[in-house]
Amino acid sequence: MSGVWVVLEERDEKIGRISWEAVAAGQKLGTHLGLVVSAVLPGMRTEELAAEVATKALARVVRMEHALLGTYTPDGFTAALEQFIRAEQPDYVVFPHTYQVRDYAPALAARLGQVLIGDVTAIAEGATLHRTDKDPSAGTPVFVRQLMQGRLSGEYRHAGGGTCFVSVQPRLS
Repeated sequence: MSGVWVVLEERDEKIGRISWEAVAAGQKLGTHLGLVVSAVLPGMRTEELAAEVATKALARVVRMEHALLGTYTPDGFTAALEQFIRAEQPDYVVFPHTYQVRDYAPALAARLGQVLIGDVTAIAEGATLHRTDKDPSAGTPVFVRQLMQGRLSGEYRHAGGGTCFVSVQPRLS
């Protein structure tokens, strides 16, 4: 497994604020688990944006550049990111929670035999405990998301093997 990968989103030739918040969430998760954090930037002309991303505290910034990624299509992004994730085998993939991500990320996770923990508003502090034979999900972070229009909060852990997919809301706590 290769740590935490943050999928960035470009819109109007800029990295949106929510993508920067996803980077911060990925860094928090990486620090919490002792994993390296990297970013991937899908698009058509990503050189200047990747240079901006490289100024952040990330191990690597990968430009996933292709003419077919210049205009968003869910099938194109799903196929490109599926190939990338199969090659990199990350522990975690963090997405900014946007309409675009809501469109393709569930299909991407399903293609890889995983689920997407969406709308995450917090990564619980102190949630990483040592694994035991009795509780195989102990040692994994707890992701918090709101339910029923914010009336309840749910806590989720990635219980299986393979990559954990998470989309994060702005102002993650």
